[in-house]
Amino acid sequence: QSKGKKPLFVQLVLDNIWSLYEAVMKRDKEKIEKIVTSLGLKIGARESRHSDPKVQLNAICSQWLPISDAVLCIL
Repeated sequence: QSKGKKPLFVQLVLDNIWSLYEAVMKRDKEKIEKIVTSLGLKIGARESRHSDPKVQLNAICSQWLPISDAVLCIL
C-alpha cells in the first residue's frame, strides 16, 4: 500500500457502512433519506421515529445487508 491509499475493501464496503452509522447516530435526516432512497429500501415510520438510533440502524442494515444472503454469498 502506498501512503494515503485505502484498501479496496475499505473503500467499497467499510466506508459506506461507517457513513450510514454516522448519519444515523448524528440523526442527520437528510443524509439518511438520501442513503435509503439510493439503496431502494423501505423503512417503516415506526423505526424512523424511534428514540433509539440503533433501532433505525438495525432496520436499515437488515434490509440492506441481510445476514442470510451475506453469509450464503461468501460460501
